[in-house]
Amino acid sequence: MNRNELMAKREELIKRREALKLKRKREDRLSRLDDLGNYLDAHRIAYTLRLDDEAFAWIAETFPYVFSGIDWDKVPGATKIWHGSDDERDRLISTLLATHLLPSDVVVVTFGNADTPSIELQAEAVIHYTALFADEDEDIWVTESAKGFCLESYHEGYVGVKAGQKDCF
Repeated sequence: MNRNELMAKREELIKRREALKLKRKREDRLSRLDDLGNYLDAHRIAYTLRLDDEAFAWIAETFPYVFSGIDWDKVPGATKIWHGSDDERDRLISTLLATHLLPSDVVVVTFGNADTPSIELQAEAVIHYTALFADEDEDIWVTESAKGFCLESYHEGYVGVKAGQKDCF
């Protein structure tokens, strides 16, 4: 083999290696929700795992986002409610979702860990199985951008919510 052939072979190997790295990263991201996915599958709840950042981008473009959460004090008409336990948090999330959304509304649940994919499904599933989603990560957002709806469950012990948010900050 001459030098050009060796260089071409090397480039081909590098491309294959990069493709394999990307495949492994994707598989790792998808596996982060195996338990939740298995539960939803067993209960015949339709969902789609999303590897894109669309839901998070919408949050960051629509709400005043600082470091790791929304600055709810700067969102006119928003509600921020403190809770004292995981059970209270779950009841609060479920009640707020049921108050602002129809069970058939399609929402995206986004997790604080950026390596975890978002999950798209009907609001009814999140309303009824809130703990499954909230226990996946200490920070979650549930969004329905067409209605300008965002709910954030934040690790410092509060849930913030706003419906009808259309303005960008």
